[in-house]
Amino acid sequence: MAVRTAKGSGTRRIDIKASANKFEVIARAKQLFFPAGESSHGPASEMQFNLANFKLQNISQLTDDQGVKYPFTVQRYFEVHKLTQARINLASKRMSTFSLANEENEDLST
Repeated sequence: MAVRTAKGSGTRRIDIKASANKFEVIARAKQLFFPAGESSHGPASEMQFNLANFKLQNISQLTDDQGVKYPFTVQRYFEVHKLTQARINLASKRMSTFSLANEENEDLST
């Protein structure tokens, strides 16, 4: 699987188990793009993270051709989109000092 960011940090190829969920993929991608917990955009501790597809849409949940919804796993992502190789974006957004209650529902890919 390839993991990349939209702002030019490049693409990194990673091997990850097919059963990996959203949080496991995010954790692995953070190791690559936030070595020692830092990137040029700031510390990981001040960011919210999500996964996004090539359209930079949140991919927390997957929907198959029949409209059945599934939680994200790497294997399910390949199956639903009929892929042999995937590019998944690590979306990050700096947390504000305001309450994050409303931000939890926002798309982090913007």
